[in-house]
Amino acid sequence: MIRQLLPFVRFELESILENRIIRITTYSSLILCIFTICIPLFSWRILPPYIPLWFSKPWGLERLASVYWLFLPPISSLFWLITTLTISIKLLKDHLVFAQIMTFVTLLVSIMSFITVTTVISLVI
Repeated sequence: MIRQLLPFVRFELESILENRIIRITTYSSLILCIFTICIPLFSWRILPPYIPLWFSKPWGLERLASVYWLFLPPISSLFWLITTLTISIKLLKDHLVFAQIMTFVTLLVSIMSFITVTTVISLVI
């Protein structure tokens, strides 16, 4: 069943990436997500076991989270990207501008994820 779906998904993905704005924002979001995942991996040895991540909590131990929580923002960004692409495939023919706006918002989410992870790691190191 998956082999039957793959050509359809590939065709739909290629058709959506023909739009220049959607293509640039999608690739940029994907690259930022990959960089955001790589940053904690490269600095893993020098990170302490707990990092300040929950800045909305009161000062103290409640702000600390395990280092593994650094992967939450990039994984959330990837999930957002996949969801956006799925919705954009359905909306591209009828609502091109809405699909472009959604992919631009996905790029903003990826940028915020990258900034969050790099800021937390730079605070700790």
